[in-house]
Amino acid sequence: MSKVLDKDLQFLEECTNEQLGILFNILCFEQDQSIRKRSRLLHSIEALVFEEDYFKYSNRIGHELQILANTTIAGLLREEKVPYKQILLHLLDQLEIPYSSDSNSIKLEKRLIQGLNDKALGLENTGMSSLPFEILVEEGMTDEIKGNPNNRCILPAVIYISLLRATRGKKMMEANY
Repeated sequence: MSKVLDKDLQFLEECTNEQLGILFNILCFEQDQSIRKRSRLLHSIEALVFEEDYFKYSNRIGHELQILANTTIAGLLREEKVPYKQILLHLLDQLEIPYSSDSNSIKLEKRLIQGLNDKALGLENTGMSSLPFEILVEEGMTDEIKGNPNNRCILPAVIYISLLRATRGKKMMEANY
């Protein structure tokens, strides 16, 4: 199995099995727990062999996100991987959350979370970034995103990855302190 070439997703290799299991479920199942029609991950060789030992195929989980982000049928069929930063930019555009185009992925993730917090609270520039995952997903599920099976999967996956990275960053800062 090839490594995740996208440096923005390499941290998935450092996540716990439980954290990866949540991301696996987001990528494979709809909110009503039905299987996502376009997900190949659930029936992949890695999932069949390693089952709930998600750590052993964390790279494949990252690849699934990148493959599902394809906006063309041809790209989806060829399993072309969309760079994570491009996925973030696309979501920010769809949600009409302003951002600086020269920002790195970590800053874009923070902007996404802050933008969803602001929308949920009905205020601008609150600086808040602490609402629960479920509220952030609900706030981001616009009619346009709900109507697109890929975006319906990508939005919660990217929100979860953003929160996961932010939490890991805080823990690392506390450990260094």
